[in-house]
Order: sequence, then C-alpha cells, then structure tokens
Amino acid sequence: MSGMIAKSQVPVANRSQLPADVQAGIVALKNMIRSGRGETFNNRKDVRSATGQPLPKLDQGCIYIEGDVGRGRVDRGKRRLVAEIVETTRQIREIYFSDEHYMKGSFVRVL
Repeated sequence: MSGMIAKSQVPVANRSQLPADVQAGIVALKNMIRSGRGETFNNRKDVRSATGQPLPKLDQGCIYIEGDVGRGRVDRGKRRLVAEIVETTRQIREIYFSDEHYMKGSFVRVL
C-alpha cells in the first residue's frame, strides 16, 4: 500500500472534549461549507517524513475542505480542521482536526 492511512486507523476525539477554539472553528468550517466557500485540502504526503498522506483516501465524489483554528493571526499556524464533503451536495461526511497539519498521524476524527 502507498502509505495511505485507513479511516479506521485515525484516532477519534469527542467534539465536546476539544478546546473551545477548536469547537468554534468547527462551527465556522460548517458555515463556510454551507455557504459554498472553502479551500481544498489536497492531502499531500507528509513532506517532512515522506510517509504518505495524512488523511484517508476520499470516497468517490468527495473532496476535502480545510479551515483554520484561531484564524485572524498573520501566521495561520499549524492547527487545522479538514472536512470530507460530498462535492455535489456539500454534505459533510467527516471532520478531522490536527495540531500539526500535513503530518501523518496528527489528525483525529471528530465525533
């Protein structure tokens, strides 16, 4: 396998146990997606260790959209939220959070 992580291998985190700024970021990400906006997260391999993509392979017809946590700073920082959405309907299928974006093994799946 090409270093691709399986969805079942991504640790899970309960949304209510995440920091308040992450919870606020989830609300902002959902609103951004519903309004038709958002940057595509390309799920490129971890450039530091070249170990493969940090998130699972997308289901057919889906894309990843990313959002910042604590947006408003000059430096976007490393913390990211990424949503797997159905491209045609913008339905959110999964939300992931990372304190160290682009790094394989740093994401948790938000429940």
